[in-house]
Amino acid sequence: MMNADVPQPRDIHPSKAAAFRSGTATPTALAVGPSGSRVEALEQEIKNMKATMAQQSRQMVSQGQAIADLLEEVKTLRAKTGLKQN
Repeated sequence: MMNADVPQPRDIHPSKAAAFRSGTATPTALAVGPSGSRVEALEQEIKNMKATMAQQSRQMVSQGQAIADLLEEVKTLRAKTGLKQN
C-alpha cells in the first residue's frame, strides 16, 4: 500500500535499487553545477570523505573504550561472584 502524499522514486533501474538496498552502490559520476568545475566537485567529495572518516574514527575510539569498560565490569562482577577468569 503506497501513501499518495509521499513522493515515490521514478526511473530507477532495478539493479541500482538493489545496489542501494544492499549498500554496494557507488557513485558513477560527480554532479557538477553550472558554475562549478570538475576539480571543485572532486575537492568537495574528498573533503566530505575526510569528514566521514574522521567521524568514523571518533566512533571507533568511543566504541573501543566502551568495550574496555564492559570487559572491566565483567571482570569485577566475576570477582564478586567467585567465577573463574578466562
